[in-house]
Amino acid sequence: MASPDAGRTPAQGEEAASTSPWPLRKLQSLTPGLWSQYKAYEDAFVERARGTISDALVLVNEHQAEAIGCATVAGFIILRGPRRFLYRNTLGRFKTEKDLLNDAEQSMMEYKKSIEHLKKNSKYTLDKITIGESDLQRGQTDLRSTGKQIRSLISSIYKAESTASGGFHGL
Repeated sequence: MASPDAGRTPAQGEEAASTSPWPLRKLQSLTPGLWSQYKAYEDAFVERARGTISDALVLVNEHQAEAIGCATVAGFIILRGPRRFLYRNTLGRFKTEKDLLNDAEQSMMEYKKSIEHLKKNSKYTLDKITIGESDLQRGQTDLRSTGKQIRSLISSIYKAESTASGGFHGL
């Protein structure tokens, strides 16, 4: 008679004996295969990239002037400052006076909106500051009155102690 686990491999038998939940067991059984596949793809990518990078460096070494020109153009296009400089001094010169006036008006409207927003925020902030100052003054007066009450209590305690000590000496 065959055992009920006759079709199972030892690894599967260990899985059945484990107390971990089934998705975790399934993931653990797939992990070694996935890791080996990942390593194979990684090695293939590194070999291919190493070949293309070395070819590119050889090409740059052979054509240095062209490489410097490409790097300069890429710098002008990628970096913000040089890109703005190029736009203003080339394409910006093709704008008509009407376009320039429209751009100036649009920027003025944006500035006005920004100023109004800042005024609104500053008014709100000033209101908060006045409320904070009044709360601070109220707290200061409350603190002073509490200090006066504490001083009066201390003096009444001293008076009570002195009368109590005088009463005990008389006994």
